[in-house]
Amino acid sequence: MLCARPGSAPEDPGREAPEVAQSLDALGLAQQNLSYLDEARSCYRAIVRLRRGLFGEVHPSVAASLNRQADLLRRERRLDDADALFRSALRMLETTLGPDAPETAEVLCNLGLVQYFREDYKTAELYSRRAMDLDIG
Repeated sequence: MLCARPGSAPEDPGREAPEVAQSLDALGLAQQNLSYLDEARSCYRAIVRLRRGLFGEVHPSVAASLNRQADLLRRERRLDDADALFRSALRMLETTLGPDAPETAEVLCNLGLVQYFREDYKTAELYSRRAMDLDIG
């Protein structure tokens, strides 16, 4: 598999890099859905590296990749690791798009789920309500 081990993504995909990142994203999601979690994790890491190289450290595309990577960690109940990546993605989106950008709603929902699994229901509700306000708003 293309992302079966860390570093297996193309080192220099050149001008086709955005398409490579999109393909790796789809592959990582498919692997995650098939419970090939190590492979999915490798793909998500490769996507983050690739998009950081393309767009810089702080960009909505990097944030989307961090969100996907963090969601995998959340599903594995690695809540501290997931929380850190979700927060990083949220800061990135708020910095680049603004705090009320609808794109932040998915990350806020995911942060709410992390808090729910931690049994911090009050904080989970706050994140969820903020996400709903943005999504509906």
